Amino acid sequence: STRTKTPTNTATSTPGLPVLNNAGFDQGHVAWTESSTNFPDLIVQQLTGGAPAAQSGTWLAWMGGTDNEVSDLYQSVTIPAGAGPTYLHFYYQIASNETNCSTSTPSDTFWLRINSTDVYGLVICNYYDTGTTWYSDSFPYDLSAYAGQTVSLHLVVITDNTPNTFSNVFLDTLSFASTASAAQTGDNHIGVLSAPASNHQPAAPPRQ
Repeated sequence: STRTKTPTNTATSTPGLPVLNNAGFDQGHVAWTESSTNFPDLIVQQLTGGAPAAQSGTWLAWMGGTDNEVSDLYQSVTIPAGAGPTYLHFYYQIASNETNCSTSTPSDTFWLRINSTDVYGLVICNYYDTGTTWYSDSFPYDLSAYAGQTVSLHLVVITDNTPNTFSNVFLDTLSFASTASAAQTGDNHIGVLSAPASNHQPAAPPRQ
């Protein structure tokens, strides 16, 4: 598909919270750096190559999508000096045929990375398949620890090399808030998604 860029640069912000540029991906390949071991782009237009409809607008991020994949989507974010509690929220869909849902020895994972440090991880597996429903969640890691600093904020999905057991993670409509999702509390390094498991567990579509 043809890449398009809008002439304006929108950002998502609440007073006292950081600014996240192109938070809904609808400017296309703007503000984010996209890195993948297998694919040229992570930000895609909806309903192309097997991508679902976006949660909002017409663009979304597609991460994972095959075995032995590292998808890394990142941008620089300034955490204001004196910032109060700051949590990253997102909407997601999961399509996975990975059966390993262990939090101690996970196979496929979704990480929040700050600079070069993985600060919080989520297990990705078929228990959390969502079908075509978008769910909201957050990383329960308080970014105010970096108040007064500009950091590199990474969203990273890693799939293992077991044949045909990969996961797809679709993301849209990111934002910062002063509280984490209710089900995402505690400080365990590997957590689970807050949405209930879906009864709909399709095979993960191959990325095209």
